[in-house]
Amino acid sequence: MKIATIAKKELGDLVSERVYIMAFFAQMVIVMGIVFSALLYTSVASPQPGGMFTQTGPGKVKVGLVGDIPLELEGIETVAVEPAGDPFQVMASRGLVALLVVPEDFRDRLSRGETARVELYLDNTNVLSGYADGVISSGLAELSAQLQQQRLQELGVDSGVLSRVELQEVAVGTSREGIRASPDFYELMYGLLVPFILLLPTFLASNMMTDSIVGEKEKRTYELILTAPITRWELVMGKAAPIVLLAGIQAGLWILLLMAKGIPVYNPLKVLALLLLLDTVFVGFGIAISAFSQEIKDANIGVTILLILSSILFFAPVTVKEGFYALSPVSAMAQLASNPGVPLAGIWHIYAGLALMAGGVIYLGSRLLDVNDNLRL
Repeated sequence: MKIATIAKKELGDLVSERVYIMAFFAQMVIVMGIVFSALLYTSVASPQPGGMFTQTGPGKVKVGLVGDIPLELEGIETVAVEPAGDPFQVMASRGLVALLVVPEDFRDRLSRGETARVELYLDNTNVLSGYADGVISSGLAELSAQLQQQRLQELGVDSGVLSRVELQEVAVGTSREGIRASPDFYELMYGLLVPFILLLPTFLASNMMTDSIVGEKEKRTYELILTAPITRWELVMGKAAPIVLLAGIQAGLWILLLMAKGIPVYNPLKVLALLLLLDTVFVGFGIAISAFSQEIKDANIGVTILLILSSILFFAPVTVKEGFYALSPVSAMAQLASNPGVPLAGIWHIYAGLALMAGGVIYLGSRLLDVNDNLRL
């Protein structure tokens, strides 16, 4: 009950504080700037008027199929398309991420044991093109293996003469000589920019926590709070709960904004759960910094050092495929945000680690605050 009372008062102070209101709008400007940059990039890189940064929403990656091919693509919606007109114009008019073109004699060539070539047109300016490319390539490889096995049973000969499917990819903005659009855009968007956007409220949370506690010290009201019949744990939790709540709400708003602007964020609830754990960790560090700070400017120096070190740990190894990055929360966030289905079995250890760290840091921060308060008194 005491925690709820403190949290209610703290929440009212936070939402009425002009500094935090300005910080919220500053975040919005940053988010819109990143989204605008993505839209501008795709508009410039795409040969079609107005760009091709159009999505159908989470879980509906649309791929056009020209011709008859027994292909099943998990997480992708396939659309039958008539073989007419320029492929890129067809993709633009139908809102397609990719277009798979199968020749008319596809089945006949396979039945004769010949190579059957299909063409895949990719919109590499679309953030979902990498996902579509991977799923389609995997599906074609599986189909090819199945057809080879069938031919093996029919002919009873060496697999060297079996039929196979050959894939030729053509990306948006591609000439036969080279590619204009960068295929790394998908990785950059979900590996760096989306996590950066969603971590903005998390980074702010530690600053809000130090302002809440150290601000009381500067106003000389902290000593009065210490004389109240509440424990240090109740005080800490009452101040931390609304900050974590506000950080989670802001992250949810940024997710909705990204999706509204055509940048799908998959598994939003799992992403938010991960962010709430991270918010708690950073709030705990804010409590620890407050224990050693008597003025806001001292606390700001500590928070700045924390954010610099965190940014290095989170984003510096963004290109590392093994080792530390596999354990990074940003790695899990990128996987969850960019893939329709991510099993928790592969990332549960990150949730568990963050939960243990959050509890440990909050406890450590409250103990440090308690020790330093006793020394001061």
